[in-house]
Amino acid sequence: MSKGPGRIETAIKAVFAGSCGQSFTIEELCRAAYPNKCAVEKKHRVAVRRAADNVAARDGKWRALKAEGRGGQTIYFDCTDIASYAAARVRAIYEKHGRSQDDLRRMLAPGGSHFKHVQPGGAWRDHVASWTAETEALRAGDASRAQEIVERRKTANKAIMDRLAGVLARRG
Repeated sequence: MSKGPGRIETAIKAVFAGSCGQSFTIEELCRAAYPNKCAVEKKHRVAVRRAADNVAARDGKWRALKAEGRGGQTIYFDCTDIASYAAARVRAIYEKHGRSQDDLRRMLAPGGSHFKHVQPGGAWRDHVASWTAETEALRAGDASRAQEIVERRKTANKAIMDRLAGVLARRG
């Protein structure tokens, strides 16, 4: 029987609590959970992933995003913070391209290639607004309102996928 959050979960919770507008890979969370380890092994990554999932589930506002491509890293982000989500999305897209953190920040800055997504009416801002409303409904104990928000998001996502399928069908 568990006695509550252990050392690893406590370290991850501190990282999440102390962040604003940031996202974190498993490797970064491993460095926080195991500060004295020179080499992080698979067993450390597995323990950190499990602990981060537990912290995220309890907190309600942290989520995981899988980086694109085979073997892509898991990236944790605050779903109620547009800067955190945008950082996670850009990292997920460009992780394998060797882009620096400065390059990624420039993509989100005014004039950057992904700036449009974080502006009012942008897709990523809409995602965050939906997640924030869902999180607030759950914290208020209104499960039916939260489910309504989730269903609306699923409907919107399905409409986007249907449009994309139509575009691809016309090209093919």
